[in-house]
Amino acid sequence: MPARYLIGIDLGTTNSAVASVDTRSADPRVRMFEIAQLVAPGEVAARRQLPSFVYLAGEHDLAPHETALPWPVAGGDRRSPIAGGGDPDGSAGGAGALPRGIDVRPVVGELARSQGARMASRMIASAKSWLCHPGVDRHAAILPWGESEGPRLSPVAAQAQILGHIRDAWDHAHPDAPLAAQEVLVTVPASFDEAARELTLQAAASAGYPPVVLLEEPQAAFYAWIDKRSAVAETVTVATRAWPPVTASWCSTSAAAPPTSR
Repeated sequence: MPARYLIGIDLGTTNSAVASVDTRSADPRVRMFEIAQLVAPGEVAARRQLPSFVYLAGEHDLAPHETALPWPVAGGDRRSPIAGGGDPDGSAGGAGALPRGIDVRPVVGELARSQGARMASRMIASAKSWLCHPGVDRHAAILPWGESEGPRLSPVAAQAQILGHIRDAWDHAHPDAPLAAQEVLVTVPASFDEAARELTLQAAASAGYPPVVLLEEPQAAFYAWIDKRSAVAETVTVATRAWPPVTASWCSTSAAAPPTSR
């Protein structure tokens, strides 16, 4: 059966966002999906953006009831304190595995960002940028980066946490249309090489996604632009610039040709 929803995920370095189209609706327009997340200890609210931060909460900073979400965490799931049977450094047991036998509860979103401002040694930021860093082992548990002795995740595992939170929030809001049964597109920078794209796909698979389509960000920006117009008769150039790392890309198209990117 064809997927009911077409879901687009802007997997950003600082913030992520989700939009969808209900193909069975009488008015199949693009609609933003508000993502439920912890915004304060014990407080859940839906937001149009999900800050792309992962905070590795422990027993001494946030109590279990303060990190509880409205959906259950299944035993053996990637967000379980002993998920995947990983090695003590968290580098084995799958892309989303967490250290064995340690009380680690990953928090994603607003609370992760605010709590990380108080205890930076447990906050992972810019996981997306680490995926395109060829100088590190992106499957090794190196984040948070620094000299602290706290729990760590690999860049792939951290990205899987963010994608997994989006999946769980979607499934909670759409119990009859789980994300795994939909058609999903995920944006990536045009500067991502094949290795970074493959790592993004691995993170999505680890988070329980169906096979996803990767869409370069300049093309996604162009498609959003033409969605608001009935016709495109001119040549359009879309340029993006992001940091970190500093990247530049562009997309040029006209009514007579499909978009191309560099």
